[in-house]
Amino acid sequence: MPVFYRNLGAEEDDAPPQPEPPSHLRLLADAWERAVDVAADLGLHQTGLLAWLNTPRARRAAEKLGLPLAGADPAIVAAVHDKGFCARAVSSVGLLEPELVGAVAVLDVHETTVDRLVALTLAASATPWAEAGLIAKPRHGTSGRGRLDLRRGVTMRAAARLQRRGGVVVEPWLPRVADYSSQWWIEDTGLIRFVGATQATQSFAGMWQGARMWIDDDGCPTVPGLAGREVVDRSQLIVREAARAGYVGPCGVDVFSWRAVDDSLRWRVCELNARMTGGLVAVLLAHGLVRRGAAGAGDVVGFADGVASVRGGSEANGRANGHSR
Repeated sequence: MPVFYRNLGAEEDDAPPQPEPPSHLRLLADAWERAVDVAADLGLHQTGLLAWLNTPRARRAAEKLGLPLAGADPAIVAAVHDKGFCARAVSSVGLLEPELVGAVAVLDVHETTVDRLVALTLAASATPWAEAGLIAKPRHGTSGRGRLDLRRGVTMRAAARLQRRGGVVVEPWLPRVADYSSQWWIEDTGLIRFVGATQATQSFAGMWQGARMWIDDDGCPTVPGLAGREVVDRSQLIVREAARAGYVGPCGVDVFSWRAVDDSLRWRVCELNARMTGGLVAVLLAHGLVRRGAAGAGDVVGFADGVASVRGGSEANGRANGHSR
């Protein structure tokens, strides 16, 4: 039986599991433990200490218990879970939109200064992104926390906070239409397995709140149509880069659709989560519904407050294809 190390949110200062976590984290962690049973039924096995995010503290906890830490070494996780890794991978595999070439910057700790951030803001004032502005995302963080709207200026205190989070990724604030995620499992052999995809429910600040999935003819929870193809095809290229870097275990890739100046729909890979994710918990529990006969092809499954449930039959696929937030 696996032992769970419920360190949700450990991106920030390698935090230990909270003795009394907020209710939304407690419900998600409870759902994770149920989802691991479904993962095993799908042949996705983990043994030893299962951490939400493999960190040095999680490894020490495993050693104290005399257990192996399931998944990748924390040093590899730290490198791949870094938002800078995803930003550079997007560029290297050819997924960076032409409009964004030169508009995305990955800054190391020593580069994350007031002067550099102000200079990037001034440079953006002569681009199509002048009105939307730039945001600075901490390279080690979660759910939109800690990001800085550079239109509001930069203080030395804010720059120091971003330095403590490993530097930043600076990019334009794009006009989002809808948010998605694809969920994957990289086996110890390097084999990459697609587990499912979701349309995510997020707050305006980027906090993940839940997910919606459509069960396809093969019984897989996914997103239909154009959105599904774009999300999965693009994400797979990033997951391959993670596998090449030595990462193994569960992971998820976040993608959003956005409107370009000419009103065309574009797709942006924005984050790789090298850990268990809420989206993967949702997908696994949806698989569980299918395996029990409680959901089938054409059903829409929602996930919120730690519970996956059938929300009805096939909804208008336009809502899954980037045409509503």
